[in-house]
Amino acid sequence: MSVSSGFRRISALSALAVLGVLAVPAASAVAQVPADRAGSERDVASDTLAVSDVLFQGIREWSLLAPGMQVMPRDLLDTARPLTPLAVRTPADGEGAPSPAPDADAWGVEKNFGLAAAEVLLSNLAPWIFNEYPRGSYISQMSPRTWWSNLEAGFGWDDNHFSTNMFAHPFQGALYYNAARSNGYSYWASVPFAFAGSLHWECCGETHLMSINDWFNTALGGAALGEMFYRVSSMVLDNTATGSGRGWREVGAAALDPVRGATRLFKGRSGKVYDNPTHPNDRIPDHLSNTLVAGVRSVGEGRLSESSETHAFFEVDLTYGSMFALERNKPFDFFTLGAQINFRDKKALGRLQVRGNLYSRDLKVTDDRRHVFLAVHNFDYFNNNVYEFGGQSVSALLLSNWDFTDRVSLVTQFGVGADWFLFLRNSYFTHPDAYDISQRSPQLRVYATWDGAR
Repeated sequence: MSVSSGFRRISALSALAVLGVLAVPAASAVAQVPADRAGSERDVASDTLAVSDVLFQGIREWSLLAPGMQVMPRDLLDTARPLTPLAVRTPADGEGAPSPAPDADAWGVEKNFGLAAAEVLLSNLAPWIFNEYPRGSYISQMSPRTWWSNLEAGFGWDDNHFSTNMFAHPFQGALYYNAARSNGYSYWASVPFAFAGSLHWECCGETHLMSINDWFNTALGGAALGEMFYRVSSMVLDNTATGSGRGWREVGAAALDPVRGATRLFKGRSGKVYDNPTHPNDRIPDHLSNTLVAGVRSVGEGRLSESSETHAFFEVDLTYGSMFALERNKPFDFFTLGAQINFRDKKALGRLQVRGNLYSRDLKVTDDRRHVFLAVHNFDYFNNNVYEFGGQSVSALLLSNWDFTDRVSLVTQFGVGADWFLFLRNSYFTHPDAYDISQRSPQLRVYATWDGAR
């Protein structure tokens, strides 16, 4: 499947918008670390120079952390670990609107199938028009005959560029997903819209044969990115705000979630003053932490002095909610977002990871310990001068928390993950089919981690 370069640029701009919106809350969150904890949190001293693990052979990263910042360990096979929150928000008494109508979501938006379906079609019409007119691409030469031909031929396998298949397609899927999400549908009810929108494009949006890997990557990646964009845009929105402040909030939320912004504008909700959702997880969760990191990345096979290139990078890691506070059992009440911007690398967006809970259940809860089962959806995208890695996966996690004292606890994590449609290409790894080494067969992995939380 081929998505226009113009839409890839739009995707990158939205990713940059996430970094911009999160930068200010992150800075304020760091400022709120108590003095007695600054410099000791997770054994990070002031102005510490931290060296990360080597990600594949030949790449190293050095990050200069601000005083009191928390370190979020990174690993390709790791799901995000719970962090001690830097900022905690408790809603004021009486805050929020009355319970919404049974057919409305937490923001008071009632289901509108017609508008959701129309926005899905418009999300496909926009790239088709771009391919047909500015680009004059042959792939947009569609007709009922080509539609029928695609349906008769069935699904094949797509070998488009890595960034197209593993980033641009999921971003397009996020538009389909949020067409439903912004029209009153829940997470699970919005996922079929992502599948339907992707299938419509595969069948009737281009002359390429329908692609099974594109269909699933677009829909499942779209659900992960779409819900993340929906939640982050919810933190920006404030239905009680007025004046220029309200206007800038609406613009910022629309930059993060364009379909939601269009829906609010069309329905007249972008300028209307009314109550915000009552539950913190529907807007700003009680547990929220950001980590900002800036540093340099050096690439080479030998010593640091022999590195072939060194470039600056900037990244942000957001933890939304807590894995041990999921009483509602709603998808993505806990999620993590990690994004890295590289300078003078082959792609500006070098890393994008989203981890969100799909299901949770308390197994055992006592005064000093808690055991929780979690099903997690993982989205991974890495693209730099050394390697390309991306895919979708689901993990089953057993999380345990032991409280030894008021300030000392231990968090452990054991998990089993199932990966599908993985893509890997590495400058230091040779394989006859290196681009799609495991995309045709699901991969199982078992891992365990531990984390001293306080």
